Amino acid sequence: MAVKSRSKSIKSTQSVRIDYPRPEEHLVGESYAIRVQSDVEGPVEVSMDDGPWKECRPGVGFWWYDWNPLTKKAESPSRTRKHKLVARARGGNGTPIVSPARRFRFEVEQPA
Repeated sequence: MAVKSRSKSIKSTQSVRIDYPRPEEHLVGESYAIRVQSDVEGPVEVSMDDGPWKECRPGVGFWWYDWNPLTKKAESPSRTRKHKLVARARGGNGTPIVSPARRFRFEVEQPA
C-alpha cells in the first residue's frame, strides 16, 4: 500500500506594498517621504499620477522616495490635489511586481 503525503507545497509570493501615505490620507506640507515595503530582490520604483517611474532609495529596511510636488510646474501650489501612487519592483525573472494603487490628497503648504 502506497503512502500519500499530506504536506502542502508552500508557494513563495513576492510583494510590493505602499506603507505611507495611508489610503485616502489628507497630507499638508511642502514635501513628503513615501515609504514602500518590498520582499523582492532589487530596486523599487514609484509612479505618481501615471507619470514616469522614479527610483526609491533603501534605508532602515524600507524603500523611500522623497516627493516634492512643488517641482511640478503644472501644479497649483494654492490648492489640494488628489493623487494616485503605485510602486513596483522586478521579480527574479524580470517580471514587474506592482502594488495596488494608493490614492491620497496633498495640500501644498506655502513656505513662510
